[in-house]
Amino acid sequence: MAKTKPSCILVPRTKKYLGDGVYAEMTGDLVILTTENGRYATNTIYLEPEVVRSFQIFLKGKNQ
Repeated sequence: MAKTKPSCILVPRTKKYLGDGVYAEMTGDLVILTTENGRYATNTIYLEPEVVRSFQIFLKGKNQ
């Protein structure tokens, strides 16, 4: 029996705590931001690459 390649690559999700109850994780090309109350996510924002770039530009402008 021939082995077949998987149709997608599974990437383990790893959340990183940013502070103030905000967590970030990456899955594929999306950045997922969540706010959590200690037990579960209460809000979720999915950022596409274009939005991440816009946010980076925004932050650079604020730091000058």
